[in-house]
Amino acid sequence: MKKLRLAALMLLCVLVPLLLAMRDRYGPVFFRAISGGIQYTGGTITLTPPDSTSGYTDIITGEWTAISSSGGSNGIYAVSNAIYDLSNAYAVRGRMDLRDSAEVDLAVNQLHSIDGLINLDNGTLTITDNVSVFGAAIHSVDITAGDVDAAGATGGTLNLFYGVWGPSMTEDFTAVTIGHQILTHAGTYCDYGFNVNNSGTMLAGLYIEGHASNSPSSFGAGVLMKTAAAKMTYGIDMDEAGIVTAEIRGSNGETLDNVTDGSWDLGGATLREDTDIIISIKTVIKTINLDSSDDNDDFEFDDTADNSTSQNVNMGAIIPAYAEVLSVQARCFETVGGSQTFQVTLGTGSAGNQLLAQTTIDAANEIDGTATGAGPKLEAANATKSVWINGDPSANWDDCAGAGRWSIMITYIDYSAVHTAGIP
Repeated sequence: MKKLRLAALMLLCVLVPLLLAMRDRYGPVFFRAISGGIQYTGGTITLTPPDSTSGYTDIITGEWTAISSSGGSNGIYAVSNAIYDLSNAYAVRGRMDLRDSAEVDLAVNQLHSIDGLINLDNGTLTITDNVSVFGAAIHSVDITAGDVDAAGATGGTLNLFYGVWGPSMTEDFTAVTIGHQILTHAGTYCDYGFNVNNSGTMLAGLYIEGHASNSPSSFGAGVLMKTAAAKMTYGIDMDEAGIVTAEIRGSNGETLDNVTDGSWDLGGATLREDTDIIISIKTVIKTINLDSSDDNDDFEFDDTADNSTSQNVNMGAIIPAYAEVLSVQARCFETVGGSQTFQVTLGTGSAGNQLLAQTTIDAANEIDGTATGAGPKLEAANATKSVWINGDPSANWDDCAGAGRWSIMITYIDYSAVHTAGIP
């Protein structure tokens, strides 16, 4: 018996230093390995959980409880150091494999290769930055634009998230197939299904691209929306967007913009009701004032002139070639200052009266326009026409006290646009 005890003691003297050395080299994993649940073989750890027909089975469980307001913890922390040319390297990778199913017909529910969960308590939670089920970040140290190059069929991309619909997925399954889905339960509240919060420079907040060289590559719709009746207030809401050029640019370059409050601008496009029915009646508005230091209007008379000589102002080539002018209206929307009488004339040349004969229009809301039954106001010609306004005060210009504003509105049929749009 004494010899047996001595042999056991000698064995412990050998094993304890060996176990301590293994602990220092391989960490706590080694001690779990010797229990039979983990095998460490040449840099690979193989975990063999018991078979389970019901309930949950956790192969690896890590739990950490915070004991101070500083510091942090990683349940699993994996680092891959890429110091050579390589492909297909992953710090963490998960796979849900259905290829070895023992059943021909398999019924499944919520299979996730990688799953995350946050449980919130009913206490007060103050979020400084974010609380997220998954977090991702890319950082650089002393890297310039030329240090990261693009190559390969896809051009090479640097991404926070990347997903591939594999080349074997060619069937149109009965199940709906989705690249990325966000689902909310009935009765819950979520502010935004998808949010891009940009503090830098982006070419686009959302980029939908059909691969140019792969066929077939097609979309039923770039953006598809579906709700129950009366359950969406706006399809697209850009009310708080600082649009510079246009809200929408079409596939052939035409634009639709609401840059000017209270109006939609078609960017010179021709509207069609049908293939051979073209909406072509247009009204142009220009404004002019009696304050040369006021830039709110399109044009200004020179109110600094110390004389009463009438002034002619060219308002531009407003009337297109081949257009017929239907009507013209001049309206004063700010009374002329200095108790002056002010007369206005409109023509297609300096001091001309082809559009409106000289008429006194000097009080707010006074108008002069096309006479009843007159039309067209100006016949068509094969060249564009400019519109000139002549202003004639009853006293010196500088006696008008810088007050007086007019709008000039001209309505015409744009036969040139009709012809261009209608000819095959």
